[in-house]
Amino acid sequence: MSDSRPGRNVPTSLTRRLSTPTDPLAQWFQATFPGIFALARADLANAPAVVRPSDRDFPHGLVGTAMVYRLFIALGGGPQLTQHPTPAHRGAVLLARHTGNRSLFPFPWPQQGLTGWMAEALEDTGDEHLARVAYALALYEEPYKSRRASPQSPLLRASGMESVLALAPATVVKDIVSQMKLGEGAVETLRQMGPARFAVTPSGASTVGNAEADLLVGSCLVEVKSTQYPYREAEGAVRQALAYAFLDYADEWGLVRIGIYLSRSGRLVLWDLPSLLSRLADAQVSLPALRASFQSVAMLRV
Repeated sequence: MSDSRPGRNVPTSLTRRLSTPTDPLAQWFQATFPGIFALARADLANAPAVVRPSDRDFPHGLVGTAMVYRLFIALGGGPQLTQHPTPAHRGAVLLARHTGNRSLFPFPWPQQGLTGWMAEALEDTGDEHLARVAYALALYEEPYKSRRASPQSPLLRASGMESVLALAPATVVKDIVSQMKLGEGAVETLRQMGPARFAVTPSGASTVGNAEADLLVGSCLVEVKSTQYPYREAEGAVRQALAYAFLDYADEWGLVRIGIYLSRSGRLVLWDLPSLLSRLADAQVSLPALRASFQSVAMLRV
């Protein structure tokens, strides 16, 4: 999670391609949607960051990742985090295999008969406790994002639930709790939109190398940004959310809307997808045609 993407911050091939001016995909966005900059500035960039950490050594990337886990838990997705493979689960598997240490593994490990403790951890619904759980999940995700993260993982100093949850600094716990309190209205809006899915992979992810969207809530794709500087990242956030929508080549998600949630501002912005596309292109456009065009360009490389 070395880039500045404050959602789960996975430095995917898609993220790199969209931020590389010479990449055909980035050039396609520029030519196809000349209105992205203006929309991002109008709808997102003026959002003030209400919650700001004061700690100079604050782990922004990890907290950005933790916020997506924490939001998913708030949307009722806690049980899914223990039952289905997630980036945290994949990272935990890699960490256990790399170190040979199964004692810190928080998920079921059927081959060894270990039950894990994540389900138990999610039974406690206290705000500070769940902030620690979300941060732990972010730590477990690190080896999934980078194999080099395993030898340096602070998880290697822990064993069992209590010691892993204690790894979250007090400043981090306070920050996550504050962001969640600020976002109570947004969370309630998302709850009413349907069931939530976490770290969803679009059917066309392989055409760009790798891609995982933060949340799919009902028929709405939501990207979460924990940035203190929305004006710097607003345009990229819109482009990223649109790219995930286009990568759903088979329309498996049935997307109707996309959204950006700025967790440090408490601002949830939702757009009707068809009207948004026409607004950005300054012309009537169709989602299937744009997906086909996107797919043809996604196959190209610099």
